[in-house]
Amino acid sequence: MRKHYFRCSHTQSWESTEIEAIQKKLFMEMENFVGDIRGETDIPGLRIDFNVGLRMDIPEGDFHVRISNADSLEIYFEDNLSAVRLVSLEKYAIPWQIDVWETGKHIFSHTFNPLGQNIVFHCSSQAIGDTLAFLPYARLYRKTYNCQVYCWVDKSLKEFISFLYPDIPQVTSIDDDVYAAYYLGTWTAGPYGAPFNGYLYPLWMAAGPLVGLNGLAPKVFKTFNTPPPIKEPYICIGVQASTPRKGWLYPNGWNILVHELKKKGYRVLCIDRHTLTRADDIEIICPQEAEDLTGDIPLMERAKLLSHAQCFIGLSSGLAWVAEAVGCPVVIISGITEEFYEFPTPYRVINRLVCHGCFNDSKINFMHDDICPYHHGTERELECSKNITPAAVLSVVNKAANHQHTPYAG
Repeated sequence: MRKHYFRCSHTQSWESTEIEAIQKKLFMEMENFVGDIRGETDIPGLRIDFNVGLRMDIPEGDFHVRISNADSLEIYFEDNLSAVRLVSLEKYAIPWQIDVWETGKHIFSHTFNPLGQNIVFHCSSQAIGDTLAFLPYARLYRKTYNCQVYCWVDKSLKEFISFLYPDIPQVTSIDDDVYAAYYLGTWTAGPYGAPFNGYLYPLWMAAGPLVGLNGLAPKVFKTFNTPPPIKEPYICIGVQASTPRKGWLYPNGWNILVHELKKKGYRVLCIDRHTLTRADDIEIICPQEAEDLTGDIPLMERAKLLSHAQCFIGLSSGLAWVAEAVGCPVVIISGITEEFYEFPTPYRVINRLVCHGCFNDSKINFMHDDICPYHHGTERELECSKNITPAAVLSVVNKAANHQHTPYAG
């Protein structure tokens, strides 16, 4: 059956035609993976589902189809169709209203309604932080619509997600009884994955508009009912992130910080996956005086360490989200992102008196721009990170490490 795609949204100034093409290709692959439309109707050959946006099979005949917004009554598509699969380009939540006429007679109407249905939250990103940011909305969605919610997460996250969300079953496929599936990701600068530019929207709130919820999801965190793995007070650090641009690049900054923390009596554990990474001519390495706990260690083991740490010191990275999820105070050192982007924390370290926040700048194309888009090749290159001093970090760490830590209650 031939396909006909239709678009609901109007073109926005922040859209990238290159990213639009990437999103189209990705979602077409999703359509092929999900397979045939399963939602049968009383009209032979007329099928609908909401598993990759709105999909609708129209049989051969004299049919007229209108797709509109059930709340605003705005019409997105209206035309005469025969023997075609109609597919929305948008894959996020829209209050769909479907009406069909045959030879001028109104024969079918359906309003999108997830009440009591089976819904899949497909966390498309392999990034730890993205998944942990999105899933609190699964519980809110279930409560709002009294429905059964399932989640799809990367295999590396399955154990930890089961620990945080034992009440949300995990799936590996879209079954026949699934009413709708939402594909959750940081859909930056492209119109079909989200109704906003992901760079300009708080990551911890992004799943709300993607699944059609206006409220804030309750914070999710869970501690381990196990004794601390280390008797002495300790602090965990993570010096690496998905890009060197997210790093803390004050000269010898991590070594200075670790040295000062050890003088205060803390053991300092580096829990990154890699001991050393190189990218964009920048080398990130485990600090000399830190205890090297790097390696391909299960995320649950990292989480247990974080659960009992005095605090975690890191970047805009997945480990920061893991620490937040298990109740560990998080010190985020970040110049590249704006404060609104990560989850709220009172322990943010940022120098607002220099250039900063380009990750959340709609004028920047992070697919191609230089490592420092505004000051590459000048004395000001990466000043957002280089101008955060160890003293500034240590001042915030002192506050975080002295918080009222929940003791082990075993």
